[in-house]
Amino acid sequence: MSRERFESLIQELGKAVDMELNADDTGYCCLEIDGSLLAHMQYVAASDSIYIFSELGRIEDHALASACERLLAANLFGVETGGGVLAMHGDSHELVFSYSVSATEENPVRFQQILENVIHYAEYWKGELESMNRASPVPGEADDPRLSMLRV
Repeated sequence: MSRERFESLIQELGKAVDMELNADDTGYCCLEIDGSLLAHMQYVAASDSIYIFSELGRIEDHALASACERLLAANLFGVETGGGVLAMHGDSHELVFSYSVSATEENPVRFQQILENVIHYAEYWKGELESMNRASPVPGEADDPRLSMLRV
């Protein structure tokens, strides 16, 4: 029943934004926001949940330590994420914001409000990521041989 409910919520969302939206065979749907952000929505049967997520960009190598510290602090109790989760792909350093919604959500307007809130947080953290990446590394730190894993 919940997969059908998810598809119904997606169709109602499509009507609200005046476009046809449908989930594919895997329970996936994607909505492009202002040409700058993708809101992915995936139904997951095992947890009977809808995962809404956005890839926000890559954390640059020079910003990795400070960004990870900032992102972990933001995740604490969801205070700076509205209950969503910020995570990083280990290999690519791609930052992802995700939020989980019960697929039993009955109210399409409430689902749309949740999606709008998730988009708001994703856009905010995309901007924060850009700021963290623009921050200059500490002068001389990258060249300091004491900070290298390689000892000569």
